[in-house]
Amino acid sequence: MRKEMVVPTPDQLSKLVRAAGAIDPVIACATALAALTGARRGELVALKWSDIDLVIGRVRIARSLAVANGEQHTGSTKTHAARELALDPVAVEVLKRRWTYVGDLSRRADSPLVADPYWLSYNANGALAVNPDTLTHGFAKLCVSMEKPALDKLRETKPKAKRTDLPAGERWPFRFHDLRHFSVTTLIAAGVDVRTVAERHGHARATMTLDRYAHALPERDREAAGLLGATLKLD
Repeated sequence: MRKEMVVPTPDQLSKLVRAAGAIDPVIACATALAALTGARRGELVALKWSDIDLVIGRVRIARSLAVANGEQHTGSTKTHAARELALDPVAVEVLKRRWTYVGDLSRRADSPLVADPYWLSYNANGALAVNPDTLTHGFAKLCVSMEKPALDKLRETKPKAKRTDLPAGERWPFRFHDLRHFSVTTLIAAGVDVRTVAERHGHARATMTLDRYAHALPERDREAAGLLGATLKLD
């Protein structure tokens, strides 16, 4: 049985990015890009400056980075195909701010940037990419921090309370991969054709996109019912 999909709302996403910005600029940038592009974590950490054109607003996703036996390895994407995605003004602004931050960090650390730095790097010179698991763990910690105020308050009356004891509206039960789900479901809900959504997210087939996400969007079925009902006139 397929696990129920849980994705952040647009308001929750905005709060996550803002909160991350005050804690970890790398996680903040990765969170925003994952939601706005739907790229997989391995694809995100493999991005170099040469992959992104901020003038025309496009990103080329051609590689994926993984870690095996403690060493980073770069290979092709999951479908072994490259894809180019348009970047909206918000994504461009996120990357411009990242560019400025990295440049300032490099100068303050007196560590000149390498010829083609990674966008997501904790090194002042951008030479080493962030590990994919770092995004997973960093995002998990971010979600825990979002729940902390409510959990601390609950523990005033229930000292042994856990995160799972929080009311649904005060929980942040998201994984980094749920940001990719956010991207897909948001586009389908907005009426973007499934083929475009599939190509943007690197799905091998549009049928895969339908099979994975259609059930999570009952509102689209409600809209379809309304369209059909509008064709029938009853006295």
